[in-house]
Amino acid sequence: RSSCKIKDFARLIGTLTAACPAIKYGWCHTKSLEEAKLKALKTSNFDFNAKMQIQGA
Repeated sequence: RSSCKIKDFARLIGTLTAACPAIKYGWCHTKSLEEAKLKALKTSNFDFNAKMQIQGA
């Protein structure tokens, strides 16, 4: 397991989302990342500086 700040994870999702129009089924993959980010935000009372755990595939 690894961890990172929710803010950094959100930045990664933004970068991936920007590439989605060029990647077939890209939106399908970013959806689960958004759900993980939202879950971490709810757990941390919406503190983007809090750490979140990143689960492996």
